[in-house]
Amino acid sequence: MKHFVAMTSLRRSLGWRARLAGLLALATVAAAIAIGSAVPAKASVCTPFPRCFGAPFQVIGTPDNALWEWTAAPTPSGIPNPGAATPIRTIPNGYTLYVGCQTNVGPQEDGEVNYHDGVYYASQTWDYAWDPQLNQFVWVYDWWMSTPQQNFDYNWYSWPDDAHHCAL
Repeated sequence: MKHFVAMTSLRRSLGWRARLAGLLALATVAAAIAIGSAVPAKASVCTPFPRCFGAPFQVIGTPDNALWEWTAAPTPSGIPNPGAATPIRTIPNGYTLYVGCQTNVGPQEDGEVNYHDGVYYASQTWDYAWDPQLNQFVWVYDWWMSTPQQNFDYNWYSWPDDAHHCAL
């Protein structure tokens, strides 16, 4: 009987230790998963926000190596929103902005035109973009960006879907 009590006691203590060891192992694995998922294996363009807003495009082909950034959307009158928009600075060819959407009701700049079926159309497409160096959103004239070509079938936007059309 004494031997039986000792064995039962030993089993109980081994069971308690085994359960504790199992719980500790489970906690360790859970912590490793939590830490592993919190640290991305490879950072993407969308890290950190707001670059998730758009895709990277470059300034290209400006005649004087300068594209103006504006604080607000342009208006069809050729004057950026009076009292709201101001020029920020110029950026050079090769500079990257993250373009999220476009409007095609802005002023024509630099005399640039689109052509379709023998008709010329003033290029009035402007991009709303994130400037990572300024850490702010800006507006730029699309003609000098590497976005897809403005398309007659898309009402002179670069993309057909409304997600890329800014609601002004």
